[in-house]
Amino acid sequence: MLVEDFISFLHRQHMPMPDILLQECAGQAAVEKKRVLIIDDEVAMRNAVRRVLQSTPHDIISAQDGFQAGVKIIAEKPDLVILDLSMPGLDGFEVIQFIRQRPDLATLKILVLSGLAPADLAESVRIGANDAIAKPFDNADLLSRVNNLLS
Repeated sequence: MLVEDFISFLHRQHMPMPDILLQECAGQAAVEKKRVLIIDDEVAMRNAVRRVLQSTPHDIISAQDGFQAGVKIIAEKPDLVILDLSMPGLDGFEVIQFIRQRPDLATLKILVLSGLAPADLAESVRIGANDAIAKPFDNADLLSRVNNLLS
């Protein structure tokens, strides 16, 4: 457990991993690493979510709207999408419907992160999101929910 704590510390502090640990943990890291797609039209919000997730070993990618999200979902095959509901073009509700209509995306987890009303957050879960958080969000809560969905 001591080595895992040390590796976690290095990730949180954004410090380089010693070569010997990289070699020793290569197989384990490949299994645990997931891909997270942040979909939000506001660059500041994408960056805020990215900062919260920097302490995780996951690959973080982003999309600025629903159209770009559709392309990245198909091309990048994320394990989790963190999705804003209110976006120009395809909104978050339409992105959820797109994902849930495709059998090849059945295991894709969806975490809605939106400033819309609580009724809209509930509706997003009803139509297929796995969880929903209101903006502004608590960093620890976001990280906890991401970890739960990816475990």
